Amino acid sequence: MRPLRHRSLWAGTWVAMIAATVVVCLMPPPPVPDLGIDQFDKLQHIAGYLVLGAMARALFATRVALAGAGITLVVLGIGLEIAQGQLTVTRAPDAWDAVANTLGVLLGLMATPAVRVLAWVDARIGGAPRGT
Repeated sequence: MRPLRHRSLWAGTWVAMIAATVVVCLMPPPPVPDLGIDQFDKLQHIAGYLVLGAMARALFATRVALAGAGITLVVLGIGLEIAQGQLTVTRAPDAWDAVANTLGVLLGLMATPAVRVLAWVDARIGGAPRGT
């Protein structure tokens, strides 16, 4: 991991984001207003997984760790699409959603400004570091 003062906080936040993604993807979908944008849900998938990938980019310093995080997120995105078809009655699997998830992960892993942003925020959080 990168040398952040509050590594445990950021790692825990990332894990919580992943857990929230799992819950949201397996619960009944909320009503969404029709915005008139074709395939708007694909943009949501890209954005969500881009955030997860960018957080991984900001947390992990080595290529091996970053690749492991990226592969894990891609497998998660594909696995959740399969789970939607197998474990729910209110969701349906969509291969294009899995593609959008993967694209989001890849874009997030390339988000090098995320490293600087997290370091900047980390340096400005008061108090003693917890669990470095």
